Amino acid sequence: MALSPAFITGAAAYFPVAEITFDRFHEVKLLNEAMDKVRKDTRKEYEPLKGLKYTFLKNRENLSGKQATSRV
Repeated sequence: MALSPAFITGAAAYFPVAEITFDRFHEVKLLNEAMDKVRKDTRKEYEPLKGLKYTFLKNRENLSGKQATSRV
């Protein structure tokens, strides 16, 4: 289900016993947007973190040695 309040209200009104769940796409989208906002705000304060976006987004197993040490 989409995260829109209109959808949630409509679903609750027409399907009162149904359990409301959200699809993974929208959850991940919101988490990525929040992470980008925090990263951008942090980057303004801490210049050494410049260029580390994909280091943080990569799977830990796929990091090179340099990326793994910079992630710590």
